[in-house]
Amino acid sequence: SFFFKILKGLVSFVTSVVVGAFRLLASILSGVLKTALGVVTGAVRLLIRAVQELYSQIRRAIDTFMVFENAMLTVRAISNATRGEFVKLTAKARELGRSTEFTASQAAEAMTNFSRAGFKAQQTLDAIGGTLDFATAAATSMQQATEIVTGVLGSLNLEASQTAHSMDVLIVASNNARTTAVELGEAFGRVGAIGAFMGTDITNLSASLMSLAESSMRGLEGGMQLRMMLRRFTDPKVVENFKKLNVHLFTTQGNLRKSHEIVKDFEDATRGWNKQQKTAVVLQT
Repeated sequence: SFFFKILKGLVSFVTSVVVGAFRLLASILSGVLKTALGVVTGAVRLLIRAVQELYSQIRRAIDTFMVFENAMLTVRAISNATRGEFVKLTAKARELGRSTEFTASQAAEAMTNFSRAGFKAQQTLDAIGGTLDFATAAATSMQQATEIVTGVLGSLNLEASQTAHSMDVLIVASNNARTTAVELGEAFGRVGAIGAFMGTDITNLSASLMSLAESSMRGLEGGMQLRMMLRRFTDPKVVENFKKLNVHLFTTQGNLRKSHEIVKDFEDATRGWNKQQKTAVVLQT
């Protein structure tokens, strides 16, 4: 940062000197040889503009480098990254700046968000690529993308290395239902923890949220509805009601069965029943 400030000042000084010299030359030429050397005077003025444009480009480049450097220093301070880890983080941010629609500074911003969420350097390295891809596919901001990623991973007790797969599940689900990837991410904030407790996974939960979305229950509302449903499934009376219909909610290992399997068994067992009779099974009545 200090180096770039010195370089920026030096470039500004040299440019001002060069531009000043050319202006002085143009003034002399226009005064002494105004008619004879009009072409030369015009050329000098063009050269002045070229030098000024070059200076502007150099200054913008230095500003960009300074923003990136400061952002990475923030990442290092928050994450407590070792020297080796910091080198890897910096290289990764630059790589993503070249290979994605985001700049290296934006990648550094995402790294900062992960570090503030408690991610270690290696976790950030594992999660950052999938997060940028998700932000692009979901057309969302870097801030919102990192919040969704940390929320989903945290609620389902997933590893950072599972980021790309998890976010792909949300994107695919949103492309096949009346909901968005962002709304699904919000829903997981409500239902992810109980889903993980019951031994289900992100694919199964996404399928359930897709079904709720078709009934216009999306985002936080969909997450709350699914959460209440799963909580009912932990009630022994509800479990017994389903067993009487030969519908098993859990596997022999104690994990929640896939939602489509439960629905199919329930529909087969209650064929010909009205809505009130079906609801009574879930509501313990």
